[in-house]
Amino acid sequence: MKIVFTTFFKNIGRDNWKSYNRSSDLYVSRFISLAEKIQYDLVVYLDSTLIEELKNKLVTKPNIKFVDIESVNSPYLTYLKNDTQILSSEEYKQIIPEYRKQNPEHSQLGYNAITNCKISFVETTFKQNSDYDFYAWIDFGILQDSELHNKIVPNNLNLKNIPFGVTYGVQNTPTEVNTFKQMLAEDTIYFDGSCFVVYKGILREFTQLWNNKVNQMHQMNVTDDDQNVVLQIYYDYPTIFNLIKCDWFHLFYSLQNNA
Repeated sequence: MKIVFTTFFKNIGRDNWKSYNRSSDLYVSRFISLAEKIQYDLVVYLDSTLIEELKNKLVTKPNIKFVDIESVNSPYLTYLKNDTQILSSEEYKQIIPEYRKQNPEHSQLGYNAITNCKISFVETTFKQNSDYDFYAWIDFGILQDSELHNKIVPNNLNLKNIPFGVTYGVQNTPTEVNTFKQMLAEDTIYFDGSCFVVYKGILREFTQLWNNKVNQMHQMNVTDDDQNVVLQIYYDYPTIFNLIKCDWFHLFYSLQNNA
């Protein structure tokens, strides 16, 4: 059994956000910490200039493969165009409660578009090399608290115990169905979008389900991040999911041999 990880980084100007801001340098430093510790193959999609910088810093890590992000045929530009119209729509703004208006998924152009492209990059990794059994996503800047690195970095995984479906960590187990519009006013977090694992036999189907769900959302004049898009897929197709209740960012710790 083999697993490969995918991540990418695209600068959407988060340095200049009024809230939830984060510098590009911080993202890069967190990624370097991840790359130095991970033992599994990791495919990283980046701008070409950043690739050269990181290659020089990670010369001793042959398991890290860098790919030009511009080579990927992702729906980012289409999603960005749709989000531009939706976020400026008075109809959409009126749906969002005042206390949520500054959340990035409701206020920052590019955020939803980029998070909903995760699956496209995972699928690209599959298309470039279909020899793995599992294809996993991990956020580029996932490593924050250094004391928790050993519980966040995916190592010593028990691949035989990962189901042949879609595996996510959840903060709360979904019960009652909440529509896209209902979730715009909901603070409850269900899916942890920072990491997930997809079995190769279901990857293409899951990619199509994700893309279709984003298009459906946009047709409703609504936009939201990947966590709520995946929630809606779960409501429609719960049997393809394996949900693991765990702390934020701790999915891979829950999948370890010694967990």
